[in-house]
Amino acid sequence: MSEIKLLKGIGIEGDFHQGGEKQISLLSSEIRRWMETQTEKGLCFRRFRENILIEGLPLDELENGDLLTVGNAVLRVSKQSKHCYAECELFSKGAPCRLSGHSRPTPRSDSAKTKR
Repeated sequence: MSEIKLLKGIGIEGDFHQGGEKQISLLSSEIRRWMETQTEKGLCFRRFRENILIEGLPLDELENGDLLTVGNAVLRVSKQSKHCYAECELFSKGAPCRLSGHSRPTPRSDSAKTKR
């Protein structure tokens, strides 16, 4: 998809998470590539789908309240999300998962329209 419509304070028009706490999910392309090379797949490898794939921006350095400009939209980081689940193979083995912690900020839409 080359273009999405963001609704201020709501998220991506037509998205499942529209209007909820998690309006937009970001993921770095580096973590997506890491996921694709893992032999053991965590539970969220199948469940998680980002709305916007980011290249070259260290998402783990973002803080709540930071502003990101994507196209002509402004996104405000409101939550560092993605917790682990007990039924996940990686979690149950204590194996590292780059999807958890600060690797995925959850921004909220503060503007109208953006391109990916």
